[in-house]
Amino acid sequence: MLIVNDIQDAITMKTKLASVLRRSKTFGKDTDALELELEIIVGDLMDNIDRIEASMIKESFAGWGS
Repeated sequence: MLIVNDIQDAITMKTKLASVLRRSKTFGKDTDALELELEIIVGDLMDNIDRIEASMIKESFAGWGS
């Protein structure tokens, strides 16, 4: 199961994955091309995770200096 943060995340992932699937059928992409596209999507997700985690850490330490 793919867990997303909100409805916008779910819509974005559905659109990205549907696009990869559509192009693979339309252009007859091989598994190497599909793997590359999926790696890019996973990389984007990892960047988002890092950004959200950094924001959460920043927020949790924001009140410590007061």
